[in-house]
Amino acid sequence: MLIGISCAWVDVFFQCVQIAEKPKRAHDQTRVAIALSQLGKGFESHNYTKQIVEFWKRICDAAEVLLPRYTEEGNAFIGEGLIWESKEEDLPDIEAKRIARYLYFVQGN
Repeated sequence: MLIGISCAWVDVFFQCVQIAEKPKRAHDQTRVAIALSQLGKGFESHNYTKQIVEFWKRICDAAEVLLPRYTEEGNAFIGEGLIWESKEEDLPDIEAKRIARYLYFVQGN
């Protein structure tokens, strides 16, 4: 997944990368980084994988704590969905080093 934000002085991209073969893929070896380099764009990249792991752990913990309240409201599916998504999809992939998240600051237009 790639999310881009543009403004006059800098473009910012987040990329969630599914890593198939290289578990510790460097920031400058992602498709976005390679494309930016080929376009002659200068950029800074930052690894936010640790933060996304912490985010999904907090989401899961909060959903587990709030599950009884979701259930009382008749919205148990919300809490259950968040718990399932974090435990079954995102955290296993991130912790197995199959997904990484990078932030790119692109210089110039």
